[in-house]
Amino acid sequence: MMKKRSLLLLLLAPALALAVSTTPAQDEYSFRVIAHPEVRVDWISKSDASDYFLKKTPRWTDGADIKPIDLNVQEVRNEFSTAIHDRSRSAIKKYWQRQIFTGRGTPPPEKDSEREIVEFVSSTPGAIGYVSSGYSLGGAGVKVLKIN
Repeated sequence: MMKKRSLLLLLLAPALALAVSTTPAQDEYSFRVIAHPEVRVDWISKSDASDYFLKKTPRWTDGADIKPIDLNVQEVRNEFSTAIHDRSRSAIKKYWQRQIFTGRGTPPPEKDSEREIVEFVSSTPGAIGYVSSGYSLGGAGVKVLKIN
């Protein structure tokens, strides 16, 4: 009986480890982070993504300017703010109000549709944006960045 229980625990251990993981898999987000195809990274950390969109990190590792763009679609934007910045959309809005008031920066431009986000990112070297996970990117000329 004891050997069967040990064997069962041994077999279930990997599944249990995945179930209690604190880092969500890319598929768990309701959005995808996209970048211009010439961006030389394939994945970014959640912290880096936040820094890019809050303009705390102005350049990619190769020295190219990072050009973030925000999607002005409430559901996707709210999920992005919560998942990437660990703050609500209203907290991010307050962050940018302080940055503007103190002369330290301006928020990324906003686009009202995912199509506009994809058009901007595909045509702007160094650009980074996000779209809903269900938005079709077939032939869009952008690369999806994995978030670790």
